[in-house]
Amino acid sequence: MGGFLNPPGTVVSTGGGAATLGTRLAYASPSGVVAAAPAGFNSGVGRLLVTLSADTTWTALTAGADGQLLEVKIVAGNFTLTLPQADFGGVGDIGLGLNNGILLYYDSTAAKWEVTAP
Repeated sequence: MGGFLNPPGTVVSTGGGAATLGTRLAYASPSGVVAAAPAGFNSGVGRLLVTLSADTTWTALTAGADGQLLEVKIVAGNFTLTLPQADFGGVGDIGLGLNNGILLYYDSTAAKWEVTAP
C-alpha cells in the first residue's frame, strides 16, 4: 500500500524506530538547463544538499534505486532550482529557492524521479 511517504512498491526500513532517508550528499549544481549528475550519488543517499550559483533547471537526475526516497534541499545560493512537471511529475513546474526542499522518489518503471506530492 502506498501513500505520501511510502509510494507503491517502496520498502521503508524503520529498524523499530522512525524511518530515515539515508546519507547526505553536498552538490554544487551546474547552472542553466542540465541533467544533474552528482558525483558520489548512489542508492544510499537520502538528502541532496544543493548549492546554486545561478537559476537552474534540472531535466533529469542520476537514476536511483526503485522506490528510493530523496530530499532535495537548496542550502546555498539565492537562486531558483526548477524541476519541470514533464520531467519530475507533480501538478506543475516546481521552483525551489534557498532553504526550500522537496521529497522525490525513484520509479524504475518510468525510469525517473517523481515528486511525492504536489
